[in-house]
Amino acid sequence: MLSAMKLNLFLLVLASAFFCSAANCNEACCPSPAKAGAKCAKAPEGGAACKIAWLDDFDKAVADAKESGKLVMVYFTGSDWCPYCVKFDNAVLKKAEFIKWADKNALMILCDFPQGNKPPKAVAERNAALSKKFGIRGFPTMVVLNPSKKSATTAGYYNGISPESFIKELETFKAFEPPSASSDSPKADASGAAK
Repeated sequence: MLSAMKLNLFLLVLASAFFCSAANCNEACCPSPAKAGAKCAKAPEGGAACKIAWLDDFDKAVADAKESGKLVMVYFTGSDWCPYCVKFDNAVLKKAEFIKWADKNALMILCDFPQGNKPPKAVAERNAALSKKFGIRGFPTMVVLNPSKKSATTAGYYNGISPESFIKELETFKAFEPPSASSDSPKADASGAAK
């Protein structure tokens, strides 16, 4: 009886390990943004991580993005209470296609405002300061900055969003050339504030 239970447990663990090592990383092995730092048992084929590499330091991310040409993306979410945040996570942020794109093209910062597991005080204060800086009024909101071009935009969840459609929006923004300094129209800087 005991050996049969051990065999069943072994088979369950083996099946779980096989499932997470599949070529396409999926929701079963990708963590939610609230669990940043968790990862798949094994990266999908091609070596791409099965998680978003969330950063803590906004100023460093902006400085690094200026040098690398990457976007800075600040994700404001209520991971444990906001239904549209969960939908955005499942539709885009947990998908292997977006994770692979973000790894190559963006520096990601998570600003979570959970009602359950509260973040450490320093993280909560940083999140509140960034929320105030960008005038966040609702969740989910993704603030997208292109420090090398001194431009900014926001994005969020909508019905039908997919990794492909979101990446297309981001690529369009990345290619956008803001008006020249001689133009009469205001220009946004990397913080999103009009100059």
